[in-house]
Amino acid sequence: MKKPWLVAAAILAVWGIYAWLMPVVLDEAYYLTWTKNLAFGYFDHPPGVAWLLSLTAGQGSDIFSVRLATLGAGLVTITGVLHFFHGL
Repeated sequence: MKKPWLVAAAILAVWGIYAWLMPVVLDEAYYLTWTKNLAFGYFDHPPGVAWLLSLTAGQGSDIFSVRLATLGAGLVTITGVLHFFHGL
């Protein structure tokens, strides 16, 4: 593959459109309530999800602003995978 960054950009574009158009699902609403009162742990999950979502949840009231943290994590993952396979 000669242009892996174009593939990564296309994947992120599709994820961004999906994040913009899809309604809130039950898990997202559940995690969003965690961001209101951050803790060191929750009944059924460690605190990482709440801490990550709290970075962008306060930026706006729409669900896209909440999903920005997930898109950022996806960007980091894609970048890491590209760097890993580029070195092979």
